[in-house]
Amino acid sequence: MEGKPTFDQLPSVVSQLMKEVKEIKGLLYDLKEGNSNNQSSEWMTLDQLVEYDPEQRKKSTWYKMVSENKVPYHKRGKRLLFLKSEINQWLMDGRVSTMEEYLDTANQFLK
Repeated sequence: MEGKPTFDQLPSVVSQLMKEVKEIKGLLYDLKEGNSNNQSSEWMTLDQLVEYDPEQRKKSTWYKMVSENKVPYHKRGKRLLFLKSEINQWLMDGRVSTMEEYLDTANQFLK
């Protein structure tokens, strides 16, 4: 989008900015944790995911989220596989930004 957005375009512009900020956060998280591309592309089984999950959800909960397509997953035959980088991004997507962060993002875009 070139130039200043119109008032009507503002919601879609802020939405796009939020997506871009989430992508940048994911990259920064990987850098902070010292993850190289190999580590962030690491595959996990369901058992490994249950261990990795900071909320310690049960296996049955993960099965339900997979069946409802609420979590990114890959399937090889009957086996479920998860990319660590996709799970990290999915976990970060659940964060709710503060009103101050929304306003800062909008202000930065409008400058």
